Amino acid sequence: PGATYEPPRFEDETLPRVLLTLGSSVDHANLSGAIAGSLAEAAVNVLVTDDAPAGHALSPRIRHIGFVPLARLLPDVDLVVSAGGTGTMLSALGAGLPLVVWPRLADQPLNAARAARLGAARTIADAAEAGAAAQQVLTTPGYGRAARRVMHEISARPAPAHVLAQLLARIRLAAA
Repeated sequence: PGATYEPPRFEDETLPRVLLTLGSSVDHANLSGAIAGSLAEAAVNVLVTDDAPAGHALSPRIRHIGFVPLARLLPDVDLVVSAGGTGTMLSALGAGLPLVVWPRLADQPLNAARAARLGAARTIADAAEAGAAAQQVLTTPGYGRAARRVMHEISARPAPAHVLAQLLARIRLAAA
């Protein structure tokens, strides 16, 4: 709350913007660098949610922005590349954005498989595949349509506050 975020500028603002976020629970500096490089070679502008690695040459198509809440970033991007954590997946799909997912840990492989079955994501097995996968998702309209369909399904669900109120009411009834 109260933090400001100003979307960075790129040399070529006509290129699609891709958000690369690998989560906040594991240090992914080496992984994000490899993925960002693959994406930049695919002619997209990349926003990376970590700090720029020391000693690395900066690309005109990559901006390291550090931690910024997804709600502030998603309106400014065309695609999300992630490891497939639940929060990132639901946020991206809730905004109607397709994904490229490189699942690494815990629930990520299940989330990636589910999003791919829905047609809203493409799963990759190696960082070098990110650029080609991003180009495929960005140029194949079915991914965006599937992501927007999921967005409408999510928005039709009851709001979390409503669900919580229902649960609390049931608990009160059961305790009475």
